Amino acid sequence: MDCVSIERSTRASGMPGVEIEDYLCPEVDLVCPYFHQRFVTRDLRHLVCEGTFAGVKEAVRLDLAGGEAVRLTQGGAKVQVGDLHPAGDRFFFVRGDEVRSVELATGREEAIAEVKPADGTAITGSVHFSADGSFLALAGNRAHASGVKLGRVYALHLATGRLETVVERPFQIGHVQCSPSDPDLLMYCHETGGASPQRIWLARVGGGASWPLFPEPGHPWITHETFSGDGRQVVFIRNPEGFGMIQPENRGFRGYSLPRAWHPGPNRDASLLVFDSHDGYVALWSAQTGVAHLLAAREIAPGGPHPHPCFLPDDRTMVWTASGQGRPHPAIARLLGA
Repeated sequence: MDCVSIERSTRASGMPGVEIEDYLCPEVDLVCPYFHQRFVTRDLRHLVCEGTFAGVKEAVRLDLAGGEAVRLTQGGAKVQVGDLHPAGDRFFFVRGDEVRSVELATGREEAIAEVKPADGTAITGSVHFSADGSFLALAGNRAHASGVKLGRVYALHLATGRLETVVERPFQIGHVQCSPSDPDLLMYCHETGGASPQRIWLARVGGGASWPLFPEPGHPWITHETFSGDGRQVVFIRNPEGFGMIQPENRGFRGYSLPRAWHPGPNRDASLLVFDSHDGYVALWSAQTGVAHLLAAREIAPGGPHPHPCFLPDDRTMVWTASGQGRPHPAIARLLGA
């Protein structure tokens, strides 16, 4: 495994007593995966991020304690939508038509399965583990001759290699993710690049039901849905008003005013929400006070990636991609007492 040099520095945040640690590589762009993917080990020692080497995106393991980094993969990897196994020892990703894994400790790669549906459905490249680690959820889409999109959600069962079609819909499917607590519940969306007639959908693996979540016609633009850490809430953006949260059973909806919020990262019980905005700030909202506090401004360089902030497994530490200082890199902020 090739080492990557890291420059570690500390800066003040917009919240009293909270500092931000930057892990910057002078030679390589480092981008954190999408905010609802798993990419930090439970002991908070390692973070998996995407590094770009001579135009090729690869997996990089960052040691958060030692500030050292190593390149894990050779040959390309869709890291931004990859997922860490619940055991924390292997990172799973797509390369071409293959689902592959790489060991964090050794960099040893393994081909898990070829995913190439016979009807020409194109796999999106995103993978997400079920709560018990028994299957990976994937999405695939193809264009029908009529011009209508056909979308599918698949479950790749790791013990057998069987690819199960869970859902088939007459629209493009994206953002497939599994509940962190319910082992056969997953969520997907009608992906349009804008407002859709019904954005959020849930489904059960193994021949179970599928149903729309928050079926509210005429509501503002619903986007960027994610489970809370305990799986009891789904948090989503209600652009431009703010955000909302609702139970997977379509009960207990609550809406909150938080203009300009774009990607929401809830903690375990959704009592805290770290979020970003289009103009590059990262802030922390508290359900107890109803107030959002600025953590950092200008975290996006022109043309740079969104911060996509989220909470780490300790429920007190936050991470996002910062590019306002130059190259994209992971930035970490720890709340007081963490």
